[in-house]
Amino acid sequence: MSRPLFLFVLSLVAAPFFLCADDAAAPEPMGLGKCIAHAMKHSQTLHMAAIDLDTKQLQTIIQRAVFDFEFNYTGKADVDAQSVGHDASLKKRIVGGFDATVSTGLEDDREGTGDASYVTLKLSKKLLGTDSTFFSTRKSIEDSLTEELKTLNELHRQRREVAYRVTAAFYQVIRNLQSKTVVERSLARARRNLENAIEREKPLDISTARIQVPDNELSLLKAERSIANGLDTLKVIMGMPVAQSLNILSEFQFTIAKTDIRIDTGFAMDNFETLINNRLDDRKLRGDVRIAKQELWPDLNASVTQGWDTASDSHNFRGGDDSLLFSLGLSWKLGRRKDRAEWRKKINSLRRNSRNWSLLSERKRQKLFDLSRQLDERARNIDLQRRKIALVTRQVELYVDRYENGEIDILEFIRSQNDLENAKVESIKLETSYMELLASYYYEVGRWPVPGVSEPDDNAPPPQGPPVD
Repeated sequence: MSRPLFLFVLSLVAAPFFLCADDAAAPEPMGLGKCIAHAMKHSQTLHMAAIDLDTKQLQTIIQRAVFDFEFNYTGKADVDAQSVGHDASLKKRIVGGFDATVSTGLEDDREGTGDASYVTLKLSKKLLGTDSTFFSTRKSIEDSLTEELKTLNELHRQRREVAYRVTAAFYQVIRNLQSKTVVERSLARARRNLENAIEREKPLDISTARIQVPDNELSLLKAERSIANGLDTLKVIMGMPVAQSLNILSEFQFTIAKTDIRIDTGFAMDNFETLINNRLDDRKLRGDVRIAKQELWPDLNASVTQGWDTASDSHNFRGGDDSLLFSLGLSWKLGRRKDRAEWRKKINSLRRNSRNWSLLSERKRQKLFDLSRQLDERARNIDLQRRKIALVTRQVELYVDRYENGEIDILEFIRSQNDLENAKVESIKLETSYMELLASYYYEVGRWPVPGVSEPDDNAPPPQGPPVD
C-alpha cells in the first residue's frame, strides 16, 4: 500500500474518534434561563446569604432556650459527721416575669441519729421594672424573629440581584458576540474590496483598501477579548469555575415592554426588601423604646415559698413541719440618669429610622423615574436606529452602483459600508442595553428582573413584612 493511500485510510478510521472528542469538549449552549437557574444553585453570594439565614434561625433557638427547664443537682458528704446529702432543683422561667422553682433535698445520717428531707415550692414575679410584663420577657425572641425575617428578605433580594447581574452580563456577552459577527463581515468585505482594487490596478484604491484590512483585524481581536472577559464575568456571577468552558445562545427575543411608573412605584414601596426591612426595624425600635421606658421604674419583686420538711426516716411530710413565706423586694437607683439617657437614645434611633425611611423611599422613586425615562428614551432610539439602518442600506446600494460605474473612488465606497456596519453595531448595543435596563427596572421595583424567564422554584419563601395593624 502506498504511503498517501495509507494516510487516507488512517484518516477515515480516526475521524469519528476526533469528532466524538470535539463534541464531548464543547459544552451545550446555555440560554438566559439556564444561566439563571445555574446561578440560583451555585452562586457563592446566595450560599453565604443562606448561611446567614441559618445563623439567625439558630439565634432564635438560643433566645427561646431562656424558657427551657433548668435542673440542678448537688451531692455532699461530711466525713466527720458521717452524713451524706443530696439536693436537687427544677427551675422554669415563664413568660410574663414569673419564675417557678421546685427544690428537694435529703440528708442521710449514717450514725443513726435520723434522716432529714425537705421539699420547697417557690413562685416569684417581677411586678415593676425590666422583664416585668409579657411583652418585655418575649422581647429578645421577637427581636430575633425580626432579624430572621430581615435576613430572609435579604436572601430574597439577593436572589433577584443575582438574576439581574446574570442578565446584564449575559446581554453584554451577546452584544460582543453579535458585534463580532458584524466585524467579521466587515473584515471579509475589506478583503474583497482589496481584491477588487488590485484588479482595477488603482494605486490609491489599493492603498486605502489595504489600510482597512488590519483595522478590521484589530477590531476582531478586540471583540474576541471582550467576549472572553464577558464570559469570565458571567461565570463568576453564576458560581461556575472560570477555567470551565461556557457557551451561550447568541440569539434573544427583543420586545418593547409596557411599564406603568405609577403602579410600579406603589409596588416598590410595599414590596422592595430594603423598605420592608426598614419597617421591621421600626417595629423593633418601638419595642426598644417601650422597654427602655419600663426601666425608668423601680424594680419590684414578689415571691411566695411553700416548704415542707421532716426528720423521720419514713420521709412522711404530713407529720413534719411546713412553712409559708411571702417576700417583697424593692430596688430603685435614685435619679435614673443612665436609664433616662438610654431611653432618649432609643427614641433618637426610632426617629432616625423614620428619617431613613423617607430617604430610602424618595431615592427609590428617583431611581424608578430615572430608569423609566431611560427606557422610553432607549425605545425611541431603537426605532430611530432601525430607520437609519434602512436609509444607510439604501445608500450603500447606490454607492455600489456608482463605484462599479467608476463615479466614486473606493474611499467613499468604504465609508458608506462602514456607516452601515456601525449602524448595525449601534442597533445591537441599543437593543441589548434596553434589555439590561428593563432587568434593572424590574429589580428596583421589587419584581423578578427577567420577565421572559420564570423564577426558579427552590422553595425560597417571598419577602415577609410586619403584620398590618
